[in-house]
Amino acid sequence: MALADSLDIPKMPIHTALTQCIYYSKHVKAVWLKMTEKLILISSDEPSQASLLSEALTKLHNTGDPIDLTGEGLIKTSKNFNVIDQLDALWPQLQEKIYPWLNLLKLDYQIIKQPPLLPGLEDCLKALYLINELEENPNHTMICILPPPAQAQRFLLGIINAPDIIGQLYIPLIARISELKDKLSSFEALLNLKIPRNISEPLTENLRKKITTLAGMLQCNNSCECYLAIQNNTFMNERISGFYFCGIQVSKIWINSHIPAEEIDILKQKLAPSNILATSYADDFMECAREWLEVKPQKEANILSSIDANGIHVISFLMPLINKSTLQVQRSGSSLLVRSGYLKRSYALADNLLALESCGARLEDRRLEVRFR
Repeated sequence: MALADSLDIPKMPIHTALTQCIYYSKHVKAVWLKMTEKLILISSDEPSQASLLSEALTKLHNTGDPIDLTGEGLIKTSKNFNVIDQLDALWPQLQEKIYPWLNLLKLDYQIIKQPPLLPGLEDCLKALYLINELEENPNHTMICILPPPAQAQRFLLGIINAPDIIGQLYIPLIARISELKDKLSSFEALLNLKIPRNISEPLTENLRKKITTLAGMLQCNNSCECYLAIQNNTFMNERISGFYFCGIQVSKIWINSHIPAEEIDILKQKLAPSNILATSYADDFMECAREWLEVKPQKEANILSSIDANGIHVISFLMPLINKSTLQVQRSGSSLLVRSGYLKRSYALADNLLALESCGARLEDRRLEVRFR
């Protein structure tokens, strides 16, 4: 795990047409409303577990319909994200520049009968859909069903690394357009495809503030709780550690698998104060769910800052279960870039650290420590 003094990272361009489309859509209001009082995230590798968790939490908090961001309709709710519905909702607001792009995506969907395979576009629409729901339900607890952990972590990192979630669209969209132009060459003249050239216009300030506020909410222990259900313990550590990597503590973990009690105890020590429920069958969940859900574990600060006896500034990030062999920490100007496997995020350095030199990083007692002098 090496700490470099600098790292040259090409900045992904931002697609002007999409930002205009988003700016004028009904999902982005001119006035920044207060978001919901509390957000509960649920992610599971087994749909039935996500449904059971959602049902139990809805009853416990006496709240309304959960938000299903999976796009799969895993639970019974009127708040079910669908990428095609969202594209349709944006249709009347589209600018002339982006209309052919989305028209092609819709045509592609009609031909192959599946949503467009554009993670950047879908994640943008999911973020806007979530923001809209949170704004319309202030002072309420909102329950949000996320996709399986690996997909959920990508989506959360896209928001937390705001506003890069918008920029994520550009390269996959260009690739998709090129692919479809070959496949649908006979429609090229009809569709009059033109790839916009001006792609450097910055995000609208209104949208930037919304995504940044949502990112802060996701990483605030008082505003957001995360529940993780695990059916297969093969990649358990990876799934749990990924959420901590995003700056989101997993407050409660339901392991529905045959795991020896000794291993559960070790996991509880590593993840304290997170609360773990271990069952052998999903049917056992309902018998002990209420007591498990009502437990309110203490929360640990995600980021700590201190100065040691030698005057070295130390910043530490809560990252239990992270694989040390895959962790990379690098200084990039005014930011700290951290990678672990396919996960990547950046931390903006405080003003008092900008003039200091980075002098090392290590994993110590469930936390990543980075030193400056």
